[in-house]
Amino acid sequence: MAFLEVGYAVRELREQKGLGLREVARRTGIARCHLADVENGTLSLVTFAPKLSRALGRGLIGPLRREHQLVEEALRKANAGRE
Repeated sequence: MAFLEVGYAVRELREQKGLGLREVARRTGIARCHLADVENGTLSLVTFAPKLSRALGRGLIGPLRREHQLVEEALRKANAGRE
């Protein structure tokens, strides 16, 4: 899935800050299973971006931009098929 590289970036950012999933879940109120889904690329980062930014800070901007690019690319491809 395309979001997998975004998830890896989120995981890397979390680990760089020395935070475990449990701690990020505590700080944000997001269930650990949902955080794991974001990191595994099965759930969009944008869903939890405001809350995650509290725990991970401005470093989240890069992964959010990448996810936005991936969505735009997918939409362009889908629309190109209609023409």
